[in-house]
Amino acid sequence: MSVLNGARVLSLSFHSGTTKQPELSASTLKREVEKFWIQTHIPFDPEKSLVHPLQFLQNKCDAVVGVAGYFLIKDLFLSSDLTDQKLITQKFEHTLQGTCHGGSGSSHELVIDQVVKVLNPSLGRVHRDLRVKLDRFLKLEEAYNQELKESNNQTTKSLVQIFEQIEQVRKDLYALNQLRFQRDMYRREIRQLKYSDF
Repeated sequence: MSVLNGARVLSLSFHSGTTKQPELSASTLKREVEKFWIQTHIPFDPEKSLVHPLQFLQNKCDAVVGVAGYFLIKDLFLSSDLTDQKLITQKFEHTLQGTCHGGSGSSHELVIDQVVKVLNPSLGRVHRDLRVKLDRFLKLEEAYNQELKESNNQTTKSLVQIFEQIEQVRKDLYALNQLRFQRDMYRREIRQLKYSDF
């Protein structure tokens, strides 16, 4: 799957305090890595578990320091128009072996939570507006057909009013659809420009 058709990283944060993270400079490194990934596109398949983008990012981040398990994501927030829901959330548990607390050197298991969320911006306000307008259009059309039947196919004042409302809703639907199409086109162009050197 092309990265351009994947997901965009909106935000991410890491857990701290694992044995593989030295105290000095760990927080600075994490902040820099977090900033690096923000607004970056990563591979994403809506048919697969959200553990895949989580692992993808952790593996890429671990490669920076050359230590497996160094970066453990706490929260990951993605944006993708490939999903059929406005917001998807999945929670995972990761068990750490040999975690040290307070410098005591004691070893035991620690279970940490990891949360991944995927937002579909195309199912936002414009999509809702389209759905509302479409519902309105269908109700008006039904009312028009009912009024036409009751008037024995004769033009009446109420028929004209319903027809005018239908035409207005039709124009609104067209405008909203054009807006959605234009936004999608701009998003694709921006992604292509951002990744044209790859």
